[in-house]
Amino acid sequence: MSKRDKKAADSAIMNARTLYKKGMHKQAEEVYRLILLQDPDNTAALLDLGLALAQRGEIDEPQALYKKVLGLDPRNGNAMMALAIVTMETGDRDEALRLATLARGMKPTPQALGRLGVFCRKAGMKEDAVTCLTAALR
Repeated sequence: MSKRDKKAADSAIMNARTLYKKGMHKQAEEVYRLILLQDPDNTAALLDLGLALAQRGEIDEPQALYKKVLGLDPRNGNAMMALAIVTMETGDRDEALRLATLARGMKPTPQALGRLGVFCRKAGMKEDAVTCLTAALR
């Protein structure tokens, strides 16, 4: 991918994020899908699309998107954390806890740590929840 194409993709991702924050979720999803038509391995678009779909309650497609991100970038803590959360939604608590533990060691963003803290609280991991939420606030 050329620098020009990369810059255009980055701009499109920022546009999609802005649309999403404004509540224009369908339009944001469309932009992410257009980006992925041009660059199927764009990890930011894959992750953001997965997060948007998961917020809508979908599980299968976000799970596949997060796994693709991890196939491209095995140390992506945000994708690992997101995969842990959707895996918990499938009822596979043991696998979700394994993924969450891995995610903690991958230095996810503060937002991801916050979501991981909420996940840990729901899973009954109170000490881990406090640790994650505290780290997210730093």
